[in-house]
Amino acid sequence: MVKDVFEIIAARVGTEIERKKAEDALCASEEMYRSLFDHMLNGFAYCRMLFERGQPQDFIYLSVNDAFEKLTGLKGVVGKKVTEVIPGIREADPWLLEIYGRVAMSGKPERFEMYVEALRMWFWISVYSPHKEHFVAVFDVITERKKAEEALKESEERFRTITTTAGDAIIGLEAPGMINFWNRKAEEIFGYPADEVTGRDMHDLIVPEKYIEKAHEGLKRFFQTGAGPV
Repeated sequence: MVKDVFEIIAARVGTEIERKKAEDALCASEEMYRSLFDHMLNGFAYCRMLFERGQPQDFIYLSVNDAFEKLTGLKGVVGKKVTEVIPGIREADPWLLEIYGRVAMSGKPERFEMYVEALRMWFWISVYSPHKEHFVAVFDVITERKKAEEALKESEERFRTITTTAGDAIIGLEAPGMINFWNRKAEEIFGYPADEVTGRDMHDLIVPEKYIEKAHEGLKRFFQTGAGPV
């Protein structure tokens, strides 16, 4: 009888020890994920989508990380609707709500870049749904990158306009001498249209045969060192 009691007590103690180990492991796991969540460089927002007659109309912020506030400048959003936090977003950026609503219902993740008019910012966004009518958006603000890309595009367009209409022949080359740009004046002087010479070796087209070897050496030296012909 006494033996049976001790066996029961030992079993209960063992069960309690295992339960405590499981609780400690869960607590450690939650702390690890909370630390990861808090220290992410990307913004993170966990939200519940609100529908009217099957159409996405709004969503409620359930949880956000510190990076969310730093990147967007939005504070104290948890528990609030996005239309409260960002007035006019539904009218200014209907596509954003449509995408979030689609992911929240279908469960299919999406990635995209979008200019959010209501915040006047460009975002890179990855969105997925952990369960129906809910979504998680992981994002970064890419406004400066977009501005740089636009400035580069405008600069390239200006350069192309200037070089295309220049009064001198201008030829663009890639190592070891392949033509990648050929302006109108080059067409006039050498007699080849741009679409015929692009991707061809300059030396085969416009360099006299007796100078080809020396021209190759000079061009190779230029691409390696930036030094001109000597």
